[in-house]
Amino acid sequence: MGSLAVSSDMSTIRSLGDRLGASGDGPYAAVLVALGLTVVGTVVAITVAIVAWPVAGLLGVSDSAAARILLNKNVQIGFLIVAVGYVVYRGAPGRYARFRRPTIRDAIWIAAIFPLLKAVAFVVGPVLEFLGVVTHTSGSEGVPELATQPALLLFALAVWFLFAAPAEELLFRGVVQGRLREAFDVVPALVLAAGCFALMHVPMALLSEGMGPVLAVVAETFVGGLVFGLAYERTGNLVVPSVAHATLWAGGIVEHYLSVLTAGL
Repeated sequence: MGSLAVSSDMSTIRSLGDRLGASGDGPYAAVLVALGLTVVGTVVAITVAIVAWPVAGLLGVSDSAAARILLNKNVQIGFLIVAVGYVVYRGAPGRYARFRRPTIRDAIWIAAIFPLLKAVAFVVGPVLEFLGVVTHTSGSEGVPELATQPALLLFALAVWFLFAAPAEELLFRGVVQGRLREAFDVVPALVLAAGCFALMHVPMALLSEGMGPVLAVVAETFVGGLVFGLAYERTGNLVVPSVAHATLWAGGIVEHYLSVLTAGL
């Protein structure tokens, strides 16, 4: 009976997708699905975030630095739920969840992404300031102790590299970009996927920093989405943008430790 109920539910979902035009192979269907996944993923992610902090408070762990590391990346749980749900719905994990051991070529892409984004930020930052766009600052991912406790940093790196970044990349590069590539050539697919990635960051920015830096966040995440998307397009391996994405989160903290080590030499 259980398998029959699941089969019936999946048939209902597919029927709804057919009526909305989301189950076809054309550009309209691809864009509709990409936007739908972005909106649903964002809503689920925010819902998880809203629920997670009060639950942590009730459990008495919200003041723990380790718990805050996990809580500051709880939106990725929502991304993972939506991504896995769509992969299961399509029944094609090999098409969207393309994780494999990195090759030397993959490693070169990983090494190139971080300095490339830094170079882009070096140009984009002054342009945004010239236009009067309010920029935003990023700290130690909401956990100041990361800058002073190396052991805690190792835990954070494990969370970012092994869970948070892969979950986000699975949804936005693997599923969203992968679905768009079924209907579009490389350039329009990359632009649309980067647009979805930037769109997701709008409510995140509003909730965390207010209206001021939204335009800056959109510009930065759109460019980041293009770079991550290009890396994935060229390598076909979600490990590449995942590692690069996590490295970007960790960049400021790693730079801090490198400066400390350099000063001690």
